[in-house]
Amino acid sequence: MTRIESEKVSINKSATDVFNYLQKMENIGNLLPEQVENFTSDEQTCRFEIKGMGSMGLKLGPVTNDSITFLKNEKAPFDFSLIATINDNGASTGVQLVFEADLNPIFKMMAEKPLQNFVNHLVKKFESVMNA
Repeated sequence: MTRIESEKVSINKSATDVFNYLQKMENIGNLLPEQVENFTSDEQTCRFEIKGMGSMGLKLGPVTNDSITFLKNEKAPFDFSLIATINDNGASTGVQLVFEADLNPIFKMMAEKPLQNFVNHLVKKFESVMNA
């Protein structure tokens, strides 16, 4: 199992606000990079296309007291999950994204750096949107 962790960011809002934002799938579109096209969502899922990579989708998975898990929702060359870990620090909330995937060694070598950049982009954009 490949595990890629984003940077940790601090959100100047309550953990409840963070959970509420992330559980609305339409908000995921606000965090995606410019290479994403054709974003659509409903209450439980979102779908989008990444230029040069094809379609991808997420569905809302398990929600616990300190995390939200998004699961693969479209055909992809591998199984994956994206986990938002959320830590209530009182006046602020810590957030980190963790991407877990079953990647074969060759695909891991090719995809690890772009995936690292992707999760860092998502969490930094989330920090920017929430702290605006």
